[in-house]
Amino acid sequence: MPEETITPGYRRDGIKVESHIHGRGFCWISGSVKPKGIRVRADTANTGNNRYCYPGICFAGIFIFSMFFILGLSASSADAQEAKRVLILNSYHKGNPWTDGIVEGIQSVFDKVDLFSITVHVEFMDTKRHKPERIVPCLKKLDREKYRTNQPDIIILSDNNALDFILKYRDELFPDVPVVFCGINNFTDSMLDGHTGITGIVEDYDLRGTIELILRLHPHVKQVACITDIVPTGKLHRQRFRKVVSEFSDDVEFVELAELTATELGESLSRLPHDSAVILLSYYRDRTGEAFTPQQAVSLIAEHNLPIYSCWDIFLNTGIVGGILTNCQLHGEHVAQMALRILGGESADSIPVIYKGLNVPMFDYLQLKRWGIKLSNLPEGSIVINKPNSFYEEKKRIIWSVLAFITFQTVIIFSLLLNMSRRKRAEMALQKSEEKYRGIIANAVEGIYRTTIDGEILEANSALLEFLGYESLEELKAANFSELFLRPADRDRFLKELLKRGHVKGYEVEYRRRDGKIVVATESARMARKEDGTQIIEGILYDVTEHKQMEEQLRQAQKMEAIGTLATGVAHDFNNILQAIQGYTDIALLSMTEDSQLYRDLNQIRKASMCGVDLTRQLLLFSRRQHLEMVSLNVNRVIQDLTKMLNRLVGEDVSLTADFEPEIWTVEANAGNFGQMIMNLVVNARDAMPEGGEITIKTRNVHVDEEYCRIYRVARPGKFVHVSVKDTGVGMDQAVIDRIFDPFFTTKGPERGTGMGLAVVYGIVKEHGGWITVESSPGNGAIFNIYLPACTMKSEEEKKASVSSELFRGSGERILLVEDDESVRESTTKWLSKNGYAVFGASGVQEALDIFQESRGNFDLILADVILPDGRGPKLAQHIVGLKPEISVLFVSGYSWERSDWSSIQKGGYPYLQKPYFLTDLLKV
Repeated sequence: MPEETITPGYRRDGIKVESHIHGRGFCWISGSVKPKGIRVRADTANTGNNRYCYPGICFAGIFIFSMFFILGLSASSADAQEAKRVLILNSYHKGNPWTDGIVEGIQSVFDKVDLFSITVHVEFMDTKRHKPERIVPCLKKLDREKYRTNQPDIIILSDNNALDFILKYRDELFPDVPVVFCGINNFTDSMLDGHTGITGIVEDYDLRGTIELILRLHPHVKQVACITDIVPTGKLHRQRFRKVVSEFSDDVEFVELAELTATELGESLSRLPHDSAVILLSYYRDRTGEAFTPQQAVSLIAEHNLPIYSCWDIFLNTGIVGGILTNCQLHGEHVAQMALRILGGESADSIPVIYKGLNVPMFDYLQLKRWGIKLSNLPEGSIVINKPNSFYEEKKRIIWSVLAFITFQTVIIFSLLLNMSRRKRAEMALQKSEEKYRGIIANAVEGIYRTTIDGEILEANSALLEFLGYESLEELKAANFSELFLRPADRDRFLKELLKRGHVKGYEVEYRRRDGKIVVATESARMARKEDGTQIIEGILYDVTEHKQMEEQLRQAQKMEAIGTLATGVAHDFNNILQAIQGYTDIALLSMTEDSQLYRDLNQIRKASMCGVDLTRQLLLFSRRQHLEMVSLNVNRVIQDLTKMLNRLVGEDVSLTADFEPEIWTVEANAGNFGQMIMNLVVNARDAMPEGGEITIKTRNVHVDEEYCRIYRVARPGKFVHVSVKDTGVGMDQAVIDRIFDPFFTTKGPERGTGMGLAVVYGIVKEHGGWITVESSPGNGAIFNIYLPACTMKSEEEKKASVSSELFRGSGERILLVEDDESVRESTTKWLSKNGYAVFGASGVQEALDIFQESRGNFDLILADVILPDGRGPKLAQHIVGLKPEISVLFVSGYSWERSDWSSIQKGGYPYLQKPYFLTDLLKV
């Protein structure tokens, strides 16, 4: 059963109310039901028994029905408008009367707003029961995740710990969000230095006025004891108490009972003389950490027969006489009014902080009577609770309602008496039987149904309606259960097995929802009979759609992992082969002139090896084993490089054309991810044209203005590179467009698509800070428009072009070359030797260490492969650098970045070349 929390509280006029908060989102207030978050006001007289009274059951029923009707209309109207998001951050916990009163006051104001709807999120820091230094780091991490993409429009704070948290972390968690606070103790203007957009209400409780009130109502009192606890606000209260009491005469002695355990407090109170009074400022947690509610704290003090006063209305009706009390609900109402002004467009900086004026003299009549205090001695405008009225005045409405009810019952009771007993017994038996099973079926998460053998639906619970996509039982009954099976043969086998055995368990079957989506369930059913003997089917469906999708996703991931591992190994071996080809080709080209035929032939070999380089990089990119970096890209050049591959992908019956902006701006992106995005879009366009057609890739420089942003909410103004992929395919309707980027959504069928291609495109675009839109209609093809932020940097190709190609010749520098592939080692040695370097080759880690020690470390550079037969290059470099710190290190590898120990290379700050590389690039590095 859902839990129910009962929270006592007080209205502004002193009437006690109880809020019963039900775990399913409903609040009960003194017998009236209302949706949680909607405050129901009841204007009743100030009575002593603190109950809401209604004229009778009939009137109460009509009233509740009317309220639900009106609230339903209001909710519908509010939903049509854009909701304002309000975050209420409370320093203390739910159930703390002060905090609950503030939240109730805020909600009471928001409930009356009809200009716009308000969505309220309430959070509790719980620092009254736990130390803030333990709470704040967790709350910071939690709020960063919760509100990263869903920032509130305004933040309302209660009490000091919440204000301290926001002042420290607002710029990080909630930048530029206005803040309104209340309940702040010891506030100074300097607390807001360096902060803007913050205003609120100071909790300026009237301690001086309350002490003066004690001395006026109890002229015999010679000693006033002040009780405070160990929480941070308790320390603030003690500081204020010391400052205030210094202004009183020496005729009265003031005593501090601070940071005591419950036992110590009781002993201290018992030692006070009979002419003493107590002022309770805070006792929520004693020195041992034991927590106390206001009721428990006052009960502990009241055992010692002393008049008790306080400065907050949360202690009223727990045993205190009263005081000049700070009203928590008034705080909530005022801070909500300030928040509405800011939500309406007013600047928070233009609203001054409220320092005074929210304190009201309030008293408990029972305590006044106990201590012999006359009502005439109270301050003007005082509120007195528990004040008795005459019996008739108090019960007048109930008395007349009861008399009317009795009169009505007397007229009809004799005509129903003979039949009532029998009917009542039958109804009770039926009610118990129905309630027993209705509750189970209605609340079950599995779909439960009853049908005829022909498929006519007799009964179904809400879980089945949701599973099959129907909004009501009437709509589902209009369909035949047999028609909901995706394959009629499955229904036939299911029915045959059921009729044969009388029951079926764990039968897996696919259904087609009302919206066309295919879902999977395991079904268990049995044969049963209706009251008239007709055979029916009773069954339960378990939704396993998500489980099946996860299984498929796991299989796909395992397949891709296997392909990736294979691709990585192939790429490594291929890279070493290409390195040798490029190395020896570069060496041969040095000995020839450019006008010779052999030079031209060798140059063609060099170009062919470049194609091999591109192929290995595409393999590594496909397997996601390549290190991805964000660089400035010329999108025209990237698309041109993909043209051959794209033409092979689309086939001969599809024409692929490109329309490039000549002076296209650069974008900061990852070339591999950008290429994958283009390929996915082209493949998607190809699949939309089974009979062939045209695909056009277009690039443009665009300036996005405010008018465009108003049409497309995902857009933002600025300079962007626009890339569009247009096809002449079958097109899409709006229903498909709305789900086109959902993972696993596909219109191609299970044999042709996984539903991940466009989801990957969407993710890449978002990662690059852009957005994507779709234009399409049935029969008119589709256009996918991608917008990526333009940058002012040169593209990587332009940077490379700007570097001089002049060879960097050496002058006898000694290089220790560590490479296990003999052909790569020999070609690199020859090339470096021809360019003025002394090269010493080694095939492994141990051989390199031996050469280094034999030469007594006389080397200027270690040029090493990352993966070696007897160890790893970074470990070798770490050892040699330890012996000779000034030596330089350069790593090369034909493996992917993952196998190349990339993190160790980055940590050491070493330069790195990916095989295969041109030997001219090696010289430059």
